[in-house]
Amino acid sequence: MNPIERHRIVMDQFAIGHEWQKYAAAFFELNGLPVHVPELEVRQAPSTDPYENERGDLWIGDILLDVKTTFVRFTYPGDFKYPAPMVDTVHGFETKAERPRVYVVVSRPMGTMMWISVKESFDYWIRQRKYDTVMQTDRTFFLCDKKWWHPIDELVATLKAELKIN
Repeated sequence: MNPIERHRIVMDQFAIGHEWQKYAAAFFELNGLPVHVPELEVRQAPSTDPYENERGDLWIGDILLDVKTTFVRFTYPGDFKYPAPMVDTVHGFETKAERPRVYVVVSRPMGTMMWISVKESFDYWIRQRKYDTVMQTDRTFFLCDKKWWHPIDELVATLKAELKIN
């Protein structure tokens, strides 16, 4: 894939991802949490590193969350069809200016969400090389057994307790 085509795909994926970040933000706002979604920065020139301008997906108070999406249908972590959902690309995680405390995964077909604590689960993440059909290349991903993933309602309760919100 040439650099211009790769840049177009990366920018398209950033725009799509930003919409899902706003979807997750709306859920948290409806549940009484203070949410900030940084504006999407669009670079004007192709880059070899598509993550260089990443400022974080979603902030709840001073807590950074990263929002990922999947085409997998699930209603809660236990019925996720694979034993270890993807957390992030290894490159994406390792090059973040600030690492998130939490990853939220949204099912695109269903709109359901689940979450994982980086602090609680990082020691159990595994690396796996997979073909990325969007980027049309092999990439290395972090995956983590679904026993470490939690229903999204638990995150709301955890954040409210930490931020002292009734």
